[in-house]
Amino acid sequence: MQPENGEAHYHLGIALAQEDRVREAAREFDGPYAYGRTMRSAFQRGISLARLGKLDDSIVQFSEAVRLKPDFADAHRALEQAISLKQSPAKQ
Repeated sequence: MQPENGEAHYHLGIALAQEDRVREAAREFDGPYAYGRTMRSAFQRGISLARLGKLDDSIVQFSEAVRLKPDFADAHRALEQAISLKQSPAKQ
C-alpha cells in the first residue's frame, strides 16, 4: 500500500476495526490525517479511540467530525456519548 494513499489507510482501518484490532485501526486512520482531514476519518478515529478508553482524544476527533460536517448526526451522538461517559463516575 502506498503511504500517501489516505483512502487505502481509511479502508484498512475500517477492516481492522471490524476484526476488533482497534489499536491497529486507530493507527491506520492517521493516514488520511497526513494527507487531508476528512469528516469520516475523524469520526472513525474517534470510535477507535473511544473503544481504547481514550475519551479525551475521542472527544477531540468527534468534535472535528462535527466541525467538518455540522449536520452529521452520528458524530453529534458519538460526541455526546463520549462526553457523558467522561463525566460519569467510575463504577466501583
